[in-house]
Amino acid sequence: MKKRKWKQLCQRSTNYIKKAHEPICQSFRNILLKVYTIKFSHIFIVYGILFLIGRCLAVSEDFPFSLVHQINLSIISILGLYMLQRLHLVTAKLRKNTIGINVYVSAPIKKLNDARMSLLNLLLPLYPVLSFAYKIINLKYVPISLTGIYAIFMASSAFYVALICYIQLSVVTYTIYKLVKIDFNNLPYSFPMDLIEPPEWLRDLADIYKKTQFSFFTVGLLFTVEYILLIPQDINILDNSGKLNLTLPYGFWSTWIVIFVFIIIAFPIFWIILKTLLRRLCKNLNRKIISELTYFSPNTSADVTALWSYHQLISQAVKTDKVLLPKRNIYPLVATSLSFFLNLAKLFELLELPFLGVPI
Repeated sequence: MKKRKWKQLCQRSTNYIKKAHEPICQSFRNILLKVYTIKFSHIFIVYGILFLIGRCLAVSEDFPFSLVHQINLSIISILGLYMLQRLHLVTAKLRKNTIGINVYVSAPIKKLNDARMSLLNLLLPLYPVLSFAYKIINLKYVPISLTGIYAIFMASSAFYVALICYIQLSVVTYTIYKLVKIDFNNLPYSFPMDLIEPPEWLRDLADIYKKTQFSFFTVGLLFTVEYILLIPQDINILDNSGKLNLTLPYGFWSTWIVIFVFIIIAFPIFWIILKTLLRRLCKNLNRKIISELTYFSPNTSADVTALWSYHQLISQAVKTDKVLLPKRNIYPLVATSLSFFLNLAKLFELLELPFLGVPI
């Protein structure tokens, strides 16, 4: 009897928490939806006003490269919001296009759509953003003044938007991984439309890769520029004896290492994984198409025209990945190389060593 009452009490408590929690979650979903759907002209107006505020503050009190910082951070935020809006449009369309066609595909896409509207999008970036802001203040990269507070706000908001994008692209990548794990026989296929062009749901997934790539790597490059400009010129990373200066704050090394690891190493790896998964998904669909076409396979006594037509269908069916994904795109390599070059140049400058044969 006591156990039953205890279970009932627990159940009531759980239901109460859910009821109290739901309005909060819905409010945050509305915030996300507003961000995803706000007109881009309004975004430009907001950042135009913020830019003017920054310039007005700089008249009375300025710090090195403040104009460059403003331009960089504004571009990062705008590109981040562009990626969020692009992901919203594509995933919403993807969800619409997969409803009812195949439970194996529609279930992961529904989870992707739910994850895109989850409260975690807003909560997960908070700790790294607050940690970043604290380190910027602690390392005295900006003055503690109205101008400094403005700079920290712009940097933190840009970083916050970029992290939400990173989370959502990670969820997209995981969703594609789940789709790749599906047995190719369970993938949806429509004859003859899928022979003429790839199915719309697969085109939507490829669009995420193609249409956010430029923004993704540009944001990484601009963050590299931003941090390198923040590092004061008078920091000595070597002590008087020529050894590593261990008296420098931990935040200096950790922040620079994070920039180096995440942008120069993790970004390209992330994008290679995404493209590889898309290729595998395309190849699985090709296997599905070929297996379906075996039902149309003519027997050995068929005439030449029937055999030729069948082999034409087979050859057409294996080009899905070549149609959807670009063969070569050098921009990720260029952006990553520039980030590496800038980091290396800054390191040589702090070490007071010549870089590429030119004294610094």
